[in-house]
Amino acid sequence: MKFNEVQIKNLKSEVIPGTGTETVLFDVEVFLEEQKRYAVIEVWKNELYVAANVINADGNKLIAEYVDDFKCWDDIPMLMSFSVDWSYIGYGFCKLIQWAPEKANEFGGSFSHTAKRFYYDAELYNKCYEEKNGVPSKKYRNRQ
Repeated sequence: MKFNEVQIKNLKSEVIPGTGTETVLFDVEVFLEEQKRYAVIEVWKNELYVAANVINADGNKLIAEYVDDFKCWDDIPMLMSFSVDWSYIGYGFCKLIQWAPEKANEFGGSFSHTAKRFYYDAELYNKCYEEKNGVPSKKYRNRQ
């Protein structure tokens, strides 16, 4: 989905050099979760993705709060693209999927793999993890 203006609040200054904690971007691609609570913002095509909690998504403007980011710097030209798999949002996260047929050997024979998990709800993730595995998650044990 395209938005003319995307405002990201509480963005870490090192994510996009030269910007502040309230950054405004123009004409960027946004992957929105069905209920419009969460977003993955493609800041630079195939290079920088920012996960954010949606505050407001009216018309052509999106206001969101920074959650996490993913950077992929690869100078080798290839048929690479990224998509977002929202099917895990009921567990508190989504997956950023990288498709790159040139990296099939690196991906264990597959053309795609999970490049990054964006965790939006650590409490929900912990609850689901413990229900499924019978032990608390080590990843988010101290983040609640």
